[in-house]
Amino acid sequence: MPPPTTGAGPHVAVLAFPFGTHAGPLLAVVDRLAALSPATHFSFLSTPQSNASAFKNRPSADASPPANVRAHDVWDGIPEGYELTGRHQEAIELFMSAAPAGFRQGIAAAEAESGRKVSCLVTDAFYWFAAEMAEELRAPWVGFWTAGPNALSAHLYTDRLREALGNVPGKRN
Repeated sequence: MPPPTTGAGPHVAVLAFPFGTHAGPLLAVVDRLAALSPATHFSFLSTPQSNASAFKNRPSADASPPANVRAHDVWDGIPEGYELTGRHQEAIELFMSAAPAGFRQGIAAAEAESGRKVSCLVTDAFYWFAAEMAEELRAPWVGFWTAGPNALSAHLYTDRLREALGNVPGKRN
């Protein structure tokens, strides 16, 4: 991995959701921004597994990845020795419980390593705690929606959809 950038330029902390395909599209956008703003340092925070996959699979056929993007691992929330039961949402629930504290620790480490305070926070849009973190950092927050507009609409209009569809088999009421 290239050495971190240090100095007086901006520092953008990017908080990626480690499940599904969230990290890849977010890293692709960050790489494009980093290429356009080489004085800006980007700290990309996610779990070790997610970072390993996203950084290994980043498209770099036409150019090398920008040197001003650095991966930082945060805890996945799974306690040492804990065995997952196989329930679909379990790993996500454990991660989300640990995420606010883990990301705060990750940001502190990224600031120490880069020598720059975070000046902007870019996160998956559903990280509700990011607004508070941005306020604490006195930095703007940009929520990034990695999925398409239909998924966003479904989340925004969940109550209306439930009212319109009524009691659908398999639906939780």
